[in-house]
Amino acid sequence: MVDGSTFVEGAVASMKYGSNRIRYGYDLQILARIRVKVHIAIKEGLLPPLDKCSNCSSLANVYHHHDYNKPLDVTPLCRRCHINWHREHPPVPMPGSITTQEPVDNPV
Repeated sequence: MVDGSTFVEGAVASMKYGSNRIRYGYDLQILARIRVKVHIAIKEGLLPPLDKCSNCSSLANVYHHHDYNKPLDVTPLCRRCHINWHREHPPVPMPGSITTQEPVDNPV
């Protein structure tokens, strides 16, 4: 099993606090932990490495989360398709986000 603790610490430590701590209604620490889960899933073979965009078949450079409440439910997308997807779809509220104002007992 891959130990992601160092990766998590680096991802969380590199984030700025204050107004930059929240982006699009999401807490950046929670988003960093979700990205770490995807990184570990790739390393453990649970997710394939990025290859082709599922929309246009060009080179994918990001795993897109349709719902951050499901950290490993991702779709490989290229930059252009990822930007277009976000233009056409509103973000899904996540517990603890400023869009829901629900408290989180145990974030991701």
